[in-house]
Amino acid sequence: MVDGIFYIRGENIFDVGLRFSLVELAAEYNIQAKAVNQRNEKSVQIIVSGSRKNIESFHYYVSKNDVRFFKQPSNLMYQVSDMGEYHGPAIDFYSYRQSLITAQLGKILYTADNTLPTTKATLEEVNENIKDIKDDIGSTLKDIGNTLRDISKNLANK
Repeated sequence: MVDGIFYIRGENIFDVGLRFSLVELAAEYNIQAKAVNQRNEKSVQIIVSGSRKNIESFHYYVSKNDVRFFKQPSNLMYQVSDMGEYHGPAIDFYSYRQSLITAQLGKILYTADNTLPTTKATLEEVNENIKDIKDDIGSTLKDIGNTLRDISKNLANK
């Protein structure tokens, strides 16, 4: 088991699903990852643990592909540092993963709370539009019925 560390720097690396995507992608490489935003340094620190081969494959993939959940224009690709050896304290990846999931759920709830009032207002507008359309159709059908009766009367009088 090897532990490594590298950094991602660049534009639009925060609030675009990068950390979550890195942790999920790491599982595909059968390694563990902890991704920490370092906003003051404008970077994301990634600590990984697993086999050397899998870590190297993961690092290579991340350096060549935009793994952000919310993709960015190609001219805004981030830069990935070289892989170094990690010699810091042991990482409890399970607890980190639970913490990350909780944080992501919090973002979802916050976004939903801010979005729901607008969605409700939009649905109310749609309902009003449907009522108007229904009234217009009813009126049009009544006019068509009257016209057909008039045509029928005219044909009967001839």
